[in-house]
Amino acid sequence: MAPWMGRLSQALWLHFRKCPCAYPFTASTASGNPSALCFRRDAAEVGRMIAGVETGMRGTMPGHPAGSARILHIAPHLEGTLGKAHATLLEAARTSRGAIRRTLHTYVLLETPADTSQIDRITSAGGRVVVQPDARKMADLVEAADIVQLEWTGASSLPSLLTHTPLPAMRLVLWVHGTGAGLVPPGLLALADRTFLAHASTGRAAPLAPALEPPPEALGFANACFGLAPVDRPACPTRPLTYGCCAPLDAATLDPRFFDVIDAASTGIRVSLWGTPDKTGPIAARAAAMRHPERIVFEREAFDPQTVLSKLDVLIHLLDPTRADPCEATLVEAMSVGATPLVWRHGPEASVVREGRNALLAETVEDAAALLDWTRSNPRRVAKLGAKAMYDMAQSHIPANTLRTFARAYTAIGLMPPRRHDFQAALTARDWAGLTPAIPAVHGAHMPFSAAQTVPLLAEA
Repeated sequence: MAPWMGRLSQALWLHFRKCPCAYPFTASTASGNPSALCFRRDAAEVGRMIAGVETGMRGTMPGHPAGSARILHIAPHLEGTLGKAHATLLEAARTSRGAIRRTLHTYVLLETPADTSQIDRITSAGGRVVVQPDARKMADLVEAADIVQLEWTGASSLPSLLTHTPLPAMRLVLWVHGTGAGLVPPGLLALADRTFLAHASTGRAAPLAPALEPPPEALGFANACFGLAPVDRPACPTRPLTYGCCAPLDAATLDPRFFDVIDAASTGIRVSLWGTPDKTGPIAARAAAMRHPERIVFEREAFDPQTVLSKLDVLIHLLDPTRADPCEATLVEAMSVGATPLVWRHGPEASVVREGRNALLAETVEDAAALLDWTRSNPRRVAKLGAKAMYDMAQSHIPANTLRTFARAYTAIGLMPPRRHDFQAALTARDWAGLTPAIPAVHGAHMPFSAAQTVPLLAEA
C-alpha cells in the first residue's frame, strides 16, 4: 500500500472516531434528539481533507495530518448581524488560501432558529451547524475541537450552558458582540486564552473598561461589520441631497434628540426613516409632535441595504449613546457605498469615523442642526467626505482582515495545552447583575442573565 494511502486511512479513522456524527454526505438528527439538527460536511470539504493528507500538509494544530484546524463556535443563534458576520467570513475563507481555507468550522446553536437564511449561507460555504445538542453530544463536540470560540452576545442561553453542562478541557476564544456597558463578566475574560471585540465601539463603554484588563496580547479587535460593494457616485450631486436613517426605530436605539435636530434645521430637509415603528409607540408619537412633522418620511423596511444606502447622501446616525445594540453594521455599510454619516462626537460611533475626513460629528442639537444646514450648501464637500468614507471602509472593514486576525490567534493558541474552566465561578449572579443592563430583544430569547433566569438547557435528563 502506498504511504499516502496509509496516512489517509489513519486520518479518516481518527477524524470519525473523534466526531462520529461528522460523516460526509449525510443530513439527519444526532443522538436520537429530534431537535439536534445536523448539517453535514459536503464532498468538496472531504476532498480538501484527502488532498491535504496526500500532499503531506501540516496545519497549526498538533495531531491533524490533514492540516485542518477544527473550530467549534458556540452561539445563541446565527441571525442578524452575528449570523451575517459568520456567513460573510466563511464565504470569504473559501476564496482564501492556506490555513484559512483549510480551517473547519462547526457552529452549535443553543436556540431554535427562527430565520435560517444565514445558516443556509454558512452550510453552503462548508460550515457545519448543530442545533441544541444534548449534554453528551455537546461534550463530544468540545473534545473533538482544537479551539472553542464563544460568540458572546449577552443572551442567557450561553451562560446557562456554561454553568450547567460539564465540559472537557479546551482552548478558549471569546468573541464579544455588542457595546452594552458591562457586556462581559470579568471572570469570563480571565478564563479566555484570547478575547476579541467584534465592534470598534465596544471599548468606549466606560463601565466595561475596568473589566477589559487582560494582558495586551490576550485582548484584540476582530471586526464583525463588513462593507457593501462600492458604487459610482458623482463628484458633485446635481440633485438635492438625500437624508435618511436606517437604525432600528425604537426608543432604546434612536436618540430622543433626533427629532429636535431635524426640527432645528433652518432648511426644509426631508429625512427618510427606514423601518416599521409601532404606530402607537414613542417614535411615531415624537415624530407627530414635531414643529415640522412633514420633514419625516417613514419608509418600509430596508430589505435591500445596498439599494437603499447607495441612494443616501447623508446618513443621520444620531443614536442613543447608552444603547446595547451597536448598530455599527448600518454605519459601516452606509459609509462603504459613499454616504456621509452625521454622528454624536461622544457616541460609540466616533471610534469608527474620522471627523473632517469621512464624517460629520456633533456635540449638541444645535451643532447637529447647523451641520445639516451646512450640507445643503456644500454638496461637493459632502460628496468628498462620502468618497473618503467609501475608500476607508474598503480598506478597514473587509473579511480578509478578520480572517487573518483569527488565523494568527488560532495558530498561537494551538500551541497551548487545553485547560478546564470553572465557568460557574466566572459567571456569578452578583457579577452579572452588576455589569449587564437589560438588553433589547434583537432576538427572541435575548435577556440579561441572572440566577433566577437560568435554565439548564443541556443538563442530562
